[in-house]
Amino acid sequence: MRLKETQYIELKASWRDEYLKTIAAFANTDGGKLFIGYDDTGAVVGIDKSKKANNMTWDEVIVPDVSFDAIDRAAVRLFVQRAVGYNRLPADVETEDIHRMFHHLELTNDAGELTRAALLLFGKQPTRFFKSAIFKIGRFGHEDPTNLIINDFVEGNIFQMPDRVMDLLKSKYLLSPVGYRGLQRIETLEIPEKAMREAILNAIIHRDYSSTSSIELRVFDKKITLWNHGAISAPLSIDTLKEVHGSYPRNSLIAKMFYRAGYIEAFGRGIMTIINETVKGGLEEPVFKDFSQGVQLTFLRPQPDKTDETVPLDVRQQKAVDYVREHGSINNATYQEITGCTRKTATRDLKNLVDSGLLIANKSGRYTFYTAFTEGDKDDAV
Repeated sequence: MRLKETQYIELKASWRDEYLKTIAAFANTDGGKLFIGYDDTGAVVGIDKSKKANNMTWDEVIVPDVSFDAIDRAAVRLFVQRAVGYNRLPADVETEDIHRMFHHLELTNDAGELTRAALLLFGKQPTRFFKSAIFKIGRFGHEDPTNLIINDFVEGNIFQMPDRVMDLLKSKYLLSPVGYRGLQRIETLEIPEKAMREAILNAIIHRDYSSTSSIELRVFDKKITLWNHGAISAPLSIDTLKEVHGSYPRNSLIAKMFYRAGYIEAFGRGIMTIINETVKGGLEEPVFKDFSQGVQLTFLRPQPDKTDETVPLDVRQQKAVDYVREHGSINNATYQEITGCTRKTATRDLKNLVDSGLLIANKSGRYTFYTAFTEGDKDDAV
């Protein structure tokens, strides 16, 4: 029995990428079927390149009728710069025509049409095509998920999204305690930065963008949770992700582009990197779990360590210690000048710095000046 073309059935003798438009039209209307390897009469003629239409990941599908005007050239230049710097693209690609480059990177089909990956990675407004291409960040009071204090939405291309999210976290949401061990300035993110960045990259690269939900990062007093839609499917599981395992990227093109740009170093090791870097930073192992058709990662925020020899300082005191490091000494009047505080406040702050063992008070008649406290000063005191 031969097939016949109808409103819901189309027959094609061979595969062409432009037929993805037909599939998209079926998906957006009442459905339908596209048969490859049949001529107009319905006779079977076979197909030579069957793999051309098989095994495509979601991000390899084209978005019809979108021109290169939708692409942010600045984002593409940044990608090329990084990829060349990591020797994952040849140096001469910088002068290559963007259409040829995108085709070489499989970001367009043979007809030059853009893939979903191209628009997500480098689009000027990806949310025009994919409403879920948003990264939400929120700060909540105590452990109450209904007590939202502040929040931000990070939109735009996903290639630059990891850096934008990290900048927001470091400037607004997470603590980077500044202290001094002697005159050495100590400043580290409360969650090891490499672990946090890897978690953000993992969420962006592997999420299910066909979902209507956004990536959600919630900061509570004692924990940080990161959730993205996209359930783990066989042969992977939460347990196998913590071990050496094969790579099964949900979005293979997106993963390849982040690899070329040096954001990820190896496939299939993201979860292990998150765990190892967190533990190496002195924190408890983060918790992964299946949650609401996705994966939720929980970092426990560090609590104050009374045995830490690092001395925490406020902004005024930081300026004073930095001044001593550069100029060798400081006095009360100079402290007032560089911090804008009163003499009384300067006297109190300088006393605290002396009591903390960071500065030592030196007398010259009625004049007092302050220099760095060194191990030699400790020996003299003994």
